[in-house]
Amino acid sequence: MDDLPDFELTQVPLTADNIIEELEKAVTVNCNDNSRYSFVEDIDIDKLVKSTESRNTRKNTTWSVATFNDWRVARMKSNYCAIPELLQFTANDVNQWLSKFVIETRRKDGGLNQRYLSAKNLKHYLQNPVLFTIYEQYLNIVRDLNGTAFYRRLDKGSIKFGEQSVGVNKWSNIMKTMCAEAGIDGYFTNHSGKRTCATTLYQAGVPEQEIMNRTGHRSVESVRKY
Repeated sequence: MDDLPDFELTQVPLTADNIIEELEKAVTVNCNDNSRYSFVEDIDIDKLVKSTESRNTRKNTTWSVATFNDWRVARMKSNYCAIPELLQFTANDVNQWLSKFVIETRRKDGGLNQRYLSAKNLKHYLQNPVLFTIYEQYLNIVRDLNGTAFYRRLDKGSIKFGEQSVGVNKWSNIMKTMCAEAGIDGYFTNHSGKRTCATTLYQAGVPEQEIMNRTGHRSVESVRKY
């Protein structure tokens, strides 16, 4: 496969939508004009796919897997229990063991990081005074309710909100529901809102560091893929 081009595609950002197209371009650059097919090896495809991954994501994933494997060995020795390898986990294994791994894994200085996480604070910059007024009125309504949930369930037939928070199933389809009611065609998920936010801020000239603070990304190359 010496005649195949290099797959380090640095000029074109790779996404789930264009990866096949870019792969076809990459393998046909030096292809014989008389040949309809150009064959590649699995290693070439793997290299192309990995080029779409963020270095920071790959680093964190490698660290997390290595830490889990160390914890797995230590726990089996200490408790004489059988923990499957990570790739062999079932849904029940995920529920049973990953929660224990998160809580039991200590930092090198001995602290339990996960038990002392503070709530994340988000800053919202509202240029629309009407939207600001809506949020202000909503906060005045729910601030005296029990609990700390921000979004509360609306009582049917009234403008009052109950103490029960909006459920996870409702939130998982909120963007799809909003687009359908607004008559917007296409496939949208909750993540579409995050991508739209990042793109809109970038087009408005907001610094990348400020966009990262808003989206929660840790590396510039990750947020640029948005």
